[in-house]
Amino acid sequence: MSSPIAVVVVNYGSSALLADNLVATCVSLPEAAVIVCDNRSSFQEAKRLSDLAGLHGWTVIFSPTNLGFGGGVNLAARRAFAEGAEEVLLLNPDARIDGPSVAALRAATAAD
Repeated sequence: MSSPIAVVVVNYGSSALLADNLVATCVSLPEAAVIVCDNRSSFQEAKRLSDLAGLHGWTVIFSPTNLGFGGGVNLAARRAFAEGAEEVLLLNPDARIDGPSVAALRAATAAD
């Protein structure tokens, strides 16, 4: 991972939402690495997520158990930081954000 920012998302049966929202976010943030923690979805969902991630260059961590939202975030964030991210942006599968909004969040965080 060469990006200083990583987008972290926890998935549980949400590949359709990721196809709409995370893809749109990634178009607006091409420099961001993306790590999705799959919280033990069904085989079919894991396959859809894997295919989607392959198309967009995302990293997927397939958890052998459902860790819940916090556990999934922690697992993905640890991976992001281990791979060189300096910042992590947490998103739900039903959320999207554009580049200027991320820049504003980063500026506010840096100023605080």
